[in-house]
Amino acid sequence: MNENLQEFQEMAMNALEDAVLMGCSEDQIKAVLGEIINGLSTNYLPR
Repeated sequence: MNENLQEFQEMAMNALEDAVLMGCSEDQIKAVLGEIINGLSTNYLPR
């Protein structure tokens, strides 16, 4: 799980840096990434 989280953090950082280079504000892309995460759901039942 730690490896998955590290990989996710790296991908999120790359997306953040790319967005800032394209003219988006850091706060704007963080909000979008947060919306994406909040919109995720799983079909697995909690343990």
